Amino acid sequence: MGATFTIAIIYIISIVISLIDILVDVGDTAVDAATAGTVGVGTNTVDLVVEFILESIQIGLLLFVISLAPGELISNNKFYIGLFVFLSFLDIVCTIGGFAPYFDFVETPFEFISETVQNSLIAQFLF
Repeated sequence: MGATFTIAIIYIISIVISLIDILVDVGDTAVDAATAGTVGVGTNTVDLVVEFILESIQIGLLLFVISLAPGELISNNKFYIGLFVFLSFLDIVCTIGGFAPYFDFVETPFEFISETVQNSLIAQFLF
C-alpha cells in the first residue's frame, strides 16, 4: 500500500508538471500568434528552459517510480520506459524547433499528446 500511495502522489505531481508545461507552451504560441513572431525568440527561450527543467523532473520521477516497482514489472515495461525518455527528448527538440516561425502550432499539439502518453506510462505502475 505504501509504494502504491507514493506512486499515486508522483502521478499527481507529474500531471501538474504536464499542465504547467502545456500552459507555458500555449502561452508561447499565443504570444507568437499575437505578435506575428516578433517576440517569439524571447518567449521560446523561456519555453525551452522550462521544458528542459520539467522534462528532467519528470524523468527523475519516472526513475523514482521504477525504483519502487517490482522487478518483473520493470522488465515487462522496458519499451515503455524507453518511450517515456524518447518523448521527453522529442519535446525538447520540438521546443527548439519552436524558434522557427509558426512551428509552435506543431509543437503545442505534440506537447499535449506526449504529456498525455507520458502520464499514462506512469499510471501503469499504479495497476
